[in-house]
Amino acid sequence: DIIGSVNQNLANYPGTHSAMSIGAGVYLGLTNVSALNFYVQTKATADSPYTLVSEAGFLRCNAAAGNMTVNLPAAIGNGRLVTIKKIDSSGNTVTIDGNGSETIDGATTKTLTVQYQVIQFIDAASGVWDVINYGP
Repeated sequence: DIIGSVNQNLANYPGTHSAMSIGAGVYLGLTNVSALNFYVQTKATADSPYTLVSEAGFLRCNAAAGNMTVNLPAAIGNGRLVTIKKIDSSGNTVTIDGNGSETIDGATTKTLTVQYQVIQFIDAASGVWDVINYGP
């Protein structure tokens, strides 16, 4: 059972190592895998328009003082997952704008209009963001 063997070997692998070799010359760098690479940010109307940075994986938007725009970086097809949430109860909007003519499920923009509405999307291909979840 190859999978069981690999899982058993990984379970016994010391947590202090930063990399390991598997098989003949396959080298895996364990330090490259980190949930800390994508962190939470909170932005407000004063930050608008805001361009999403590569480190942000979850963006909380407070549009209480006015409408906001969040500009997406260029989609390159790297599988990056991004979540944006409107956290205030005002009638102001949070507009998510694709880079240049890039699309988000075929549209150049998506808009969050109510408190706790969220959009989650993935950098699916060059020039394309695919929506995974969109709703209140």
